[in-house]
Amino acid sequence: HITKVCRSKAASNQFKVNTIFSVSQNSFTGEHAIRIPIKVDDVQVNFELDTGSPITIINKNVWAIMGKPKLNPVKLTYNSFSGHSIPIKGEKIVKVNYNNRSTELKVIVADKNRNNILGRNWINALHFNNQTLDDIISNSSIQNANVEFKNLNELFILYDDIFKNGLGCCKVKAHLHVKPNVIPKFCKARSLPFAYREAVENDLNRLVTEGVLELITVSKWAAPIVVVPKAGGKVRICADFSTDVNQALDIDQYPLPKPNDLFVALNGGTLFSKIDFSEAYLQVELDNDSKELLVINTHKKIMDQMLSGLEGTVCYLDDIIVTGKNKIDHLNNLNKVFNKIKDYGFHINKGKCIFLSNYVEYLGFIVDKNGVHTSPSKTKAIVEMPKPTNISQLRSFLGMVNHYAKFIPKLSDQLSPFYSLLKINTPWKWNSFCDKNFKKIKQCLTSPLALPHYDPSLPLVLAADASNSGVGAVIYHRYPDGTEKAIAHASKTLTPTERNYAQIEKEALAIIYGVQKFDQFLRGRRFTLLTDHKPLIKIFGPKKGIPTTSANRLQRWALRLLGYVYDIEYRSTLNFGHADGLSRLPIGPDKDFDNQDPGETNVIASIQQDLQQDLPLSAVQIAKAIQKDPILVQIHKFILSGWPSSISNNFQPYYRIRNELSTSSGCNIWRLRTIVPICYRKHLLNYLHLSHPGMIRMKVYARRYLLWPSIDKQSLMTIIVIVNISQMFIFLKKNMESKKTRKK
Repeated sequence: HITKVCRSKAASNQFKVNTIFSVSQNSFTGEHAIRIPIKVDDVQVNFELDTGSPITIINKNVWAIMGKPKLNPVKLTYNSFSGHSIPIKGEKIVKVNYNNRSTELKVIVADKNRNNILGRNWINALHFNNQTLDDIISNSSIQNANVEFKNLNELFILYDDIFKNGLGCCKVKAHLHVKPNVIPKFCKARSLPFAYREAVENDLNRLVTEGVLELITVSKWAAPIVVVPKAGGKVRICADFSTDVNQALDIDQYPLPKPNDLFVALNGGTLFSKIDFSEAYLQVELDNDSKELLVINTHKKIMDQMLSGLEGTVCYLDDIIVTGKNKIDHLNNLNKVFNKIKDYGFHINKGKCIFLSNYVEYLGFIVDKNGVHTSPSKTKAIVEMPKPTNISQLRSFLGMVNHYAKFIPKLSDQLSPFYSLLKINTPWKWNSFCDKNFKKIKQCLTSPLALPHYDPSLPLVLAADASNSGVGAVIYHRYPDGTEKAIAHASKTLTPTERNYAQIEKEALAIIYGVQKFDQFLRGRRFTLLTDHKPLIKIFGPKKGIPTTSANRLQRWALRLLGYVYDIEYRSTLNFGHADGLSRLPIGPDKDFDNQDPGETNVIASIQQDLQQDLPLSAVQIAKAIQKDPILVQIHKFILSGWPSSISNNFQPYYRIRNELSTSSGCNIWRLRTIVPICYRKHLLNYLHLSHPGMIRMKVYARRYLLWPSIDKQSLMTIIVIVNISQMFIFLKKNMESKKTRKK
């Protein structure tokens, strides 16, 4: 009996291996394969569950990560479900760990990088049953997210499908809201340059093939395309929807995060990864109602939804940064991000990603474990910029430099001569001082500049200061060794109204500005408030209560600070460098802060103006008289610039109420009473007596509108004299009239 010529069919040495799986209908109703992470010889392998396959297979990439161990030859041949032969490298007995169960099993190593297949032989050996499979299917994402990884390749194997070539398709569809009663607009195609036509045609075909675009023949809407050339002769096709669709949409104004918010979330990271999506905008599918509009600009909200709740992860548009306290923590965070990306259906451009780096460049800055730094690639343009020759070029320079203002505490000091050139009706004159500062700023930007990460476990200090031209604030950490490092700086110029504040009000405004500017750092935690103005310690001190003698504006600001938990400290101006420098030469106006509550300033100014208009003198007359009054003109300067520590007796009556004084329209104001120059005091008392109100009412009127030293005593005596003289005139007048009557 010769086997090879036996007419009976020999047993087949072939196995069919399915690349799909079949379980009970209630076990899985989705479209995607179920992947199960299993440790094989201490390597985390992501297997695709395949109950139709009798064997378990790993690809050659996993075998390479294992160290390319020696394989035994296989005696059988294996075919896929479609009948195609599967190239095999060999087989091996491996140590398998899953769900606290350890055993040794045989695995087949494929000679291609296809999916790793978990077949029935391992399913049975690892004691999977129907209930176990149901639990795996319903919790596969959670299991993947909680596995601990030791190297990056394990993640690449586990999530190989999100790195596939081509575009993914997000499972969350975007919807565009069209304004009611909008008429569709059809715009004709624009002529393409001959040099772009072939590249455009190829890219259109690619987008159609990948399912991004669909070829249609009729449409109510149409927008022309804009071609952007890329390296290598390629192009990017964009649509000019400004011609039609943009005007018809109710735009979803989804807020982008501020860079500072993102950098805070990266605190504590030692390694950083940057994830780049393959044309993220094109991976978001529109719903059927929106497809005819052809707009694909709504993926930002989807990104935030996808990454919500993940630690050590931030996102700006389609740029994701992942970090961790150490390598293991970093890999676990990456695993959770990859798991979310896979669940949403996105694909990643692996070639443009950065993994496990000591630093990443993000939003124009460099982020590492020590903090946030300026990027040499970004500051290069400033360093190589020629000196400006006109206002337009100067504005461009200032705009570029201000991007790095938070890194340089006294940058405003260097920018002062440049802002002087921007003033209206100021002739352009680039002098040696401008040239010196221009070179100094560029030199500064080439030096290492860094801000440490915000650390919630460290004490936090807010320092704020004011000058005649601006306010400045800085927040910094106090470290255990006693050093202090600034986290962020901010400054702004004073508005015309704020320049008329009393100095104490300017100092208080600086605190309010700093508290509001850094609210996200301060609210909900205890911090130290640092000031170089001693009177504010009494007014803003949490344990002192709000003094009723404070100016109304200060009382309102003190009430606003009740929402924070802080201790207040005094520090001498000589040791107040950061905030003091920022306030004396601020970067410029802060429109968000200045426009937040215009009503308060306008109402106060209106009340003071109305009260001044009730007097028989105008504010202009009083202001001019103040300039001729040696006492009041000096008081005016003290109010605006600050009071000296010692003062002569002539100023003592005003010094006692200095924290309640302010200015309006060139006049000195105490609460809501105008301080009257000497030359007008008698005139005003006579005016108050015109209607003969009596001594008590006349005194009430005086207290309502007027103030000068000893006004109560002086006005009382003056009123008595006026009243007595008036009564005498009335008595004499009556006597004269009675005598005339008798003669008649």
